[in-house]
Amino acid sequence: MQATAALFLVRPLPRPHYRCLHGLRGGVSLAPPRRRLARGPRCSMSLSIGGAGAGGDRGFSYEHVPVFPRYRIRDPYKLLGVDRDASEEEIRSARNFLIQQYAGHEPSEEAIEGAYEKIIMKSYQQRKKTKINLKTKLKKRVEESPSWVKALLGYFEVPPMDIISRRLFFFAFIAGWSIATSAENGPAFQLAISLFSCIYFLNDKMKNLMRASTTGFGVLVGGWIIGSLLVPLIPTFIIPPSWSLELLTSLVAYVFLCLHGLRGGVSLAPPRRRLARGPRCSMSLSIGGAGAGGDRGFSYEHVPVFPRYRIRDPYKLLGVDRDASEEEIRSARNFLIQQYAGHEPSEEAIEGAYEKIIMKSYQQRKKTKINLKTKLKKRVEESPSWVKALLGYFEVPPMDIISRRLFFFAFIAGWSIATSAENGPAFQLAISLFSCIYFLNDKMKNLMRASTTGFGVLVGGWIIGSLLVPLIPTFIIPPSWSLELLTSLVAYVFLFLGCTFLK
Repeated sequence: MQATAALFLVRPLPRPHYRCLHGLRGGVSLAPPRRRLARGPRCSMSLSIGGAGAGGDRGFSYEHVPVFPRYRIRDPYKLLGVDRDASEEEIRSARNFLIQQYAGHEPSEEAIEGAYEKIIMKSYQQRKKTKINLKTKLKKRVEESPSWVKALLGYFEVPPMDIISRRLFFFAFIAGWSIATSAENGPAFQLAISLFSCIYFLNDKMKNLMRASTTGFGVLVGGWIIGSLLVPLIPTFIIPPSWSLELLTSLVAYVFLCLHGLRGGVSLAPPRRRLARGPRCSMSLSIGGAGAGGDRGFSYEHVPVFPRYRIRDPYKLLGVDRDASEEEIRSARNFLIQQYAGHEPSEEAIEGAYEKIIMKSYQQRKKTKINLKTKLKKRVEESPSWVKALLGYFEVPPMDIISRRLFFFAFIAGWSIATSAENGPAFQLAISLFSCIYFLNDKMKNLMRASTTGFGVLVGGWIIGSLLVPLIPTFIIPPSWSLELLTSLVAYVFLFLGCTFLK
């Protein structure tokens, strides 16, 4: 008996089995799962304690799993333990090391992965935001310009086209609204809205409300002064008789506010070190005795040219498959950069293709994240197939998109209430419909489908509103609010939800 007990005590404990929990990290992917770029292992250890056996998942606990002590820290750099000027390789190495150390504790893994994605996304967005797509000759002219010209140009940048189009549409709408409802004293209300919008856009980039307010007010004052000087110079036969001096000056002020709303959030501090990229060098060939200073006679005659640098598809340009891992894409980028170093168009095409693929991957992961608790995630996963199919038509966009569209439709609703008529806010309803179609087309990339969806959402919202409004007690509704106005308000809610959360 004693020998048997001794053998039992000496015998090694059974090894814990590992069970990967797919779908619990980062939220529920409601669409068919796509193959992601290669990432660290995501496993959760299921310990068989107290004879639970292989099926002991119900008794799972993190008692013997190492817990990352910094997983509650919000700063991604402090969480990973890296400097703010660390290279991309150092950040990736820190992430891989921590994932291996704390594999099995899901909150630690999620915190490490989230911090890594935040740093990488911020780096690529900063690089994409500060790019000015000028030709090589124009770039050289800017580089060869005096220091005061460079200092002046340092206050400006060209944002992405979607930001330009949205803000141009917004200020054009304000200008049209001012012309349509022109008064003797000028469009004071619309001018105030444009000022607050400009301050909001500037604060979104500067992250300093006081500085954004001062800049916006200064732009308004400067635009008004310049407009009051320019308007009297315009020939009178060009100006419609109903347009007053205040209206024309306001239109000039809108132009200034729009331009400064597009202005880049320029960092006046010393530039930070960017994440490591491929070498960006330009070869200076000494031809015809130009010597070391022969930059003016530079040419790409003896520099190897990448044959695919004009291809638009980033995967074809880098020569990788669409399901290639992040390491394979990076290796292809580094190899091509070394092969065609010196030819600037080739280098720009290779870098641009690499950034497009990586940005698309991170945006897709960030876009499909729904921060639900584990129990709710499990309920969604265990729900019937028709529920999953229904939820597959919806997604949760980033908070900045939600807040901007909520502000827009709230403004439309306030405008409808302020200028309510007997026949209802037909003009505001049309603007909200076209805006919903624009937002849907920005995601669907199909104008016909976006138009059909937007019109269907409007009709559905109007029908539901016409059924719900009579059920509201009359003492809650102000006497001046008509049935058409209340139904329109319900339709605005449906249009907001449709253009924001529909895929």
